[in-house]
Amino acid sequence: GILFVLMHMPFQMARRGMGLAEYWPTFIANAPMQFVWHLVCTWLYRRYGNIFGCALLHGLVDLSMGIFG
Repeated sequence: GILFVLMHMPFQMARRGMGLAEYWPTFIANAPMQFVWHLVCTWLYRRYGNIFGCALLHGLVDLSMGIFG
């Protein structure tokens, strides 16, 4: 879960045009929710035995963030 959260950090920094020092407070605020999404994706994968549900959820979350975020 921690690796899942950390691997999103460079993308989010680039998307916001921030350096590490600027992004750190945002990262601390967003990390718990990203960890929860990791748990949901893990549950979907274990429940259904394939990655399609995780990929679909990730795509829908990204789409909703693009529309509403």
